[in-house]
Amino acid sequence: MANCPFCSASVPDGVQKCKHCGEWLTPTQPTVQKGGKDGLQMIGEAAKTGVTVYAVLSVVGLAVGLVFFLAFFLPSWNRAEKMQGEIMNNMTKGLDENRKFDEDREQFFQKARPMTADEMQGLFDRK
Repeated sequence: MANCPFCSASVPDGVQKCKHCGEWLTPTQPTVQKGGKDGLQMIGEAAKTGVTVYAVLSVVGLAVGLVFFLAFFLPSWNRAEKMQGEIMNNMTKGLDENRKFDEDREQFFQKARPMTADEMQGLFDRK
């Protein structure tokens, strides 16, 4: 019989788990199969494989995200720039039209002359 290293209770030899405290009892030396690998080597290889898989999935995820970004957001930016250009063109067109109207009005008033008294009287006599 051996003692449990966690609760110091007596446990039979060859038992893997203590029935008193529920802790797993590990052998003092790891068992290695002939021609096989011990547990630490297997864990190291699994960790390397996990890191590799994580790196590959990260790169694939970034690539997919970049494709979606280019497919959906860039065209809308181009449309927004075109719309902004059209708005600016329309605004300058409106300013040009207002400027032309102001010039025409100025020319009209420059050509206009005051009416004489007879011309004014003629406006009222036409009834």
